Amino acid sequence: MLSKATFLSLLFLHISILNAQTPVSIGETYEISSTILGEDRQLMVALPTDYEERMEEAFPVLYLLDAETNFHHTTACVAFLARNRRIPQMIVVGLVNSEGNRTRDLTPSTEDANPRPGAGGAD
Repeated sequence: MLSKATFLSLLFLHISILNAQTPVSIGETYEISSTILGEDRQLMVALPTDYEERMEEAFPVLYLLDAETNFHHTTACVAFLARNRRIPQMIVVGLVNSEGNRTRDLTPSTEDANPRPGAGGAD
C-alpha cells in the first residue's frame, strides 16, 4: 500500500506531466469580410496531414455549416475514415454562424402569413 506522501508525490508528478503537454490543434481559423451580409465571418479550415507534401494534388472539399459545433467531430471522422481508406483525404472548410443569425442565413425567404421570426435571409 502506498503511503500518503508517496501517493501525493505521484499525483503531483502526474499533474506536472499533464500540464507539460501541448494542446491539440485542429485546423486554422480565418476571418473574412462579407459585403453582402455586412459583417465579418469566420471560416475554420482543416487540411490533410500530408497536405504540404501533396499540394500539387487536387483534394475534395467538404463544406460544413455550424462549424462552431460541428468542426471538431467532423474533422475527426474525416481523418479516421481517410486513414482507414474509406474516403479520400479531404479539406474541411467550416462556416461559423454569426451570433443570432443562423435562422436568417439558413432559411429561404417566405411569403407565409406566419413566418418564423428572423427567417428569410437565404436565397
